[in-house]
Amino acid sequence: MIMIDTDIFVMDNFYANDPRYEQNSLFLHRVQNTKNLTTIFNLLEVCSLIAPHCSEKELLGFFENFDRTYNLEIIYPSSYDLSTEYFMDHFFGEILHTTQFTGNMVDSLIFTLVKQRPVRVVVSWNAKHYKNSLSKLGKMEYLQPDEFMKFYKAGEKK
Repeated sequence: MIMIDTDIFVMDNFYANDPRYEQNSLFLHRVQNTKNLTTIFNLLEVCSLIAPHCSEKELLGFFENFDRTYNLEIIYPSSYDLSTEYFMDHFFGEILHTTQFTGNMVDSLIFTLVKQRPVRVVVSWNAKHYKNSLSKLGKMEYLQPDEFMKFYKAGEKK
C-alpha cells in the first residue's frame, strides 16, 4: 500500500511552474489505479493551504471530492469502540511517542495513523528527511515520486 504525503497534492494544485511538477503529475497519473491512501490530517493540511484561495463552497467541494479526485482512501483515527477519554489518552500518547522521531506535530499525527496500516511505501518530496527521522517507525520505504517511478511499475516492485 502506498501513502501519499501532503506535498504531492500541494504541488499538484499550486506549483505548476516547479521543475518537479511534471514528475509529480506523472506519478499521480501512474498510481491512479493502485491502492493508495493518505490521512485525514494530510487532507486537512492541503485544505488549510487552499482555503485562502477559494470560496467556502469550493473548499467544501474540494474536501468532499478529494478521495475520488485522487482515487485514494482517506484514513482516520479509529477509536476501536473505546471510551472517548481512553481513546484520546491512547491516541495522544502514540502521537507524543511519534513526535520523538518526527519533530513536529502534523507529521506525528500523520505517521501515527500510517504506522497502523500495512503501508510499505511513503511517497513525498520530503523522503530524504523521513528516511533519516522515521526509520524506527517500521519497515517502510520513503521515496520521492521520481524515485518511486524508477523502482516501481504501477505500484508493484520491479
